[in-house]
Amino acid sequence: MDSSERGVIENVVPSRAGAGTKVLYVFLWIVTALFLMMGMVRGFIPLLIGVVLVFVTWWMSRMTQIEYEYSYFDKELHVARIMKKEARKELGTYNLDDMQIGGPVRSYHLDNYRNKDKDLKTLDYSSKVEKQPDPRYALYFADKRILIEPDAELAQALHEKFPRKFYLD
Repeated sequence: MDSSERGVIENVVPSRAGAGTKVLYVFLWIVTALFLMMGMVRGFIPLLIGVVLVFVTWWMSRMTQIEYEYSYFDKELHVARIMKKEARKELGTYNLDDMQIGGPVRSYHLDNYRNKDKDLKTLDYSSKVEKQPDPRYALYFADKRILIEPDAELAQALHEKFPRKFYLD
């Protein structure tokens, strides 16, 4: 079955929050608890700060549980961010006809484009987890580089549709 018969291909990749984000999240909960306890003993101002910190900590918890969803259909890749399995935000739609080259991050096909990495804006929609072998793929456009982590079906569909632009090696 070629990629035109597949319909929409969707792929969801959970993203891991960095260690700094997790430490900040725990620190915020501790400070929030301290202000709430002080508010019960000392008065209104520490209690008010504690209540505000509850909302800040809740918002921070949403930022630590992120998934990226890739939807591929008719030469377009749609990327969305799902926070805490509740809120979904469309991050971008990329016309893959405009893609210059794509493939595994460490592919030799991308060697000529790696020198441009410093000049290009990088959008990282991957899990941010160091794995061996590296499952990330880079898609190079004229003004940006997109990092994704597609499953085998999505990668194969992109290779079938763009055999001279998207590599699997």
